[in-house]
Amino acid sequence: MAAHLNKYRKLMPALALLFELADLAARGSVSFVSSTSRQTQKIGLAQAAKAAGWCDYLESHARRVYSCVANPHHRNAVELLDRIKGKKIAVSGIFSSRELLRKGWAGFDNPEKVKNTCELLADAGWVRELRPTRSAGGGRPAQEWEVHPEACR
Repeated sequence: MAAHLNKYRKLMPALALLFELADLAARGSVSFVSSTSRQTQKIGLAQAAKAAGWCDYLESHARRVYSCVANPHHRNAVELLDRIKGKKIAVSGIFSSRELLRKGWAGFDNPEKVKNTCELLADAGWVRELRPTRSAGGGRPAQEWEVHPEACR
């Protein structure tokens, strides 16, 4: 992320220059100057502010993109959703946390990671937690998740 943001030192003034040129063109006051004569044109404060605004907007998008790398739960959620779409799990539309653990997939190697990933998908509306049911043997209730029909398309 730091390397990405370092590029904004060049991006912001470049955008401001483009905005200035666009405004000059809109007013019809753009003139091309030969390389031998020097003419200076200052970039306006409004164009600089517009460029800074664009950089803020682009930074917010970059942070969202990079958060998938920074947050393993997001990455796991995307992988689980891909596996659901690929019919590698939840073919019937329902899967259990234990089933995910038994698969032995990377990122799903402990119950806490499985729970966090499934809860993230639930928050996004891709799955919903079903009411736990006790097994016939009276053991701990299974944590099951129902897949939203749109997730399988």
